[in-house]
Amino acid sequence: MNYSRNFGSSFPKELIAPGNHKDVDAAAGSLIAQYNQYMQNGNIAAAGKLYQDNKALLSLYMLDTSYINLLEEELYNTGLFALLSHDTIVSESQPGETQDTGGYWLQDY
Repeated sequence: MNYSRNFGSSFPKELIAPGNHKDVDAAAGSLIAQYNQYMQNGNIAAAGKLYQDNKALLSLYMLDTSYINLLEEELYNTGLFALLSHDTIVSESQPGETQDTGGYWLQDY
């Protein structure tokens, strides 16, 4: 099994930096409400323009798909790291390719 590198993950060599996203507050509340209204009405072009015109402010409040994909990839890679880090496997059947060389297999009796 290999680490996923589709969305920018460098795990385990490098960790992603903690995010600095904010909850909606008075500074951006009216813009976010207007953005959401455009999206609900299907006016994606107007929502996109509003976002681009106010990107410096709104980017702190909104998560885009690329960021979510990166987070999912980091979670996957962290889980894979944990799975491959086990030295001992306890199972009824002999482990396959997921066990590291030099690990131990203990069969249930």
